[in-house]
Amino acid sequence: MKKYSLNQLEAMLCKPSFSYEVSPRSEAVGGGWKLTLYEGKEEMGGGVFEAGDEGYSDAIGEGLSWMTQGV
Repeated sequence: MKKYSLNQLEAMLCKPSFSYEVSPRSEAVGGGWKLTLYEGKEEMGGGVFEAGDEGYSDAIGEGLSWMTQGV
């Protein structure tokens, strides 16, 4: 098991937590995918992507980029 110093643990706990969610959009509003970006539990932005596999892949790519910023 890896051991961490108190400073390392403090840095890990204080680092913002980035996450994302990709959800389908209703056909009534044009369909496609909605990306929502979060820092902790607060919504920080997002976007709308075209329907289909390519749009979904683009949304996932943006979400992963958001999660790995500063790494």
